[in-house]
Amino acid sequence: TVTFITSDKDWVAMSNGKLKGTWAYMTGRLKVRGPQSVARKLDEIFP
Repeated sequence: TVTFITSDKDWVAMSNGKLKGTWAYMTGRLKVRGPQSVARKLDEIFP
């Protein structure tokens, strides 16, 4: 199980491709709870 923690605004921006998941993670705007290997695949999940 993986849990993504972010603001509503950032979630919408990532879903629309306006905010890169990796960038959000690296800048602290997105937190990942669960296997950190998922963090390496954020650009595949949120292109």
